[in-house]
Amino acid sequence: MNFAAYCQLDAVNASSLKSAAVSAADYHYDLTHARPDTAAMAKGRAIHCATLEPDEFPRRYTVWRDARRGKDWLKFEEGATDAGLEILTPAEYDDVLATRDAVRAHPYAASFLDLDGLAEQTITWVDHDTDLPCKARIDFVTPDNVIVDLKTAAHIDPHAFENQTEKLLYHMSAAHYLNGMQAITGEDWRFVFIVVKSTPRHAVRCGPLTEDARYCGEQEVARLLRLVADCTASGTWPEAYPDEDTFDLPAWFYAQGERADAMALEGLTPKGDK
Repeated sequence: MNFAAYCQLDAVNASSLKSAAVSAADYHYDLTHARPDTAAMAKGRAIHCATLEPDEFPRRYTVWRDARRGKDWLKFEEGATDAGLEILTPAEYDDVLATRDAVRAHPYAASFLDLDGLAEQTITWVDHDTDLPCKARIDFVTPDNVIVDLKTAAHIDPHAFENQTEKLLYHMSAAHYLNGMQAITGEDWRFVFIVVKSTPRHAVRCGPLTEDARYCGEQEVARLLRLVADCTASGTWPEAYPDEDTFDLPAWFYAQGERADAMALEGLTPKGDK
């Protein structure tokens, strides 16, 4: 199943659950409003295709190395559209291949992708607690029950990427995928990240999601599925902040003042003061 057909499936996926994490109203809004495509998303798809489906990459992508104007460009663009090809700039094309090569050169990451696995797999199931139809599109599944999720990130060091995992709810997506594969197969599955730096040099990290992170993701998935099920039943989709709220300064601002006071008591001068 291609991505367009996947998008048409009427089911809850990880992206919609992330909207529900903001508010029920955000989830309901996204049901009726298409998510706009972006250059970053398009490049991400190209990286996934080149890395996970290398044989498909030349069938889906082409590159135009001249200025995008004039009759030659228009003819090329028309031909690519008719052939169902996405057009990359030379810089995009070269960077996609460099990213692919970096992942494939990483011994541990390549050990998963070299298995006789399946890329871009669409799965559907029914959540056993809420009876909600669910779906997922998984980057790569191996024959020995490993879900592989390929990510690009500006920074891949543990501090930065783990913060990104929490902010973008990657652990929740992982739990959603694991729930789906377990529901379909009745077997236990593992989850592995392959994370590649989005800019040269394309360094790579690869490894499993911890059991604690997986548990936190499972709890969040269960909470959000229950929220969606209850709102669907009631027909009401509340906002995140329906009542009066208060506004304050960030905690670090007060901590900064407390630090200055403590240094003054000790007869010290905070850095930057004279």
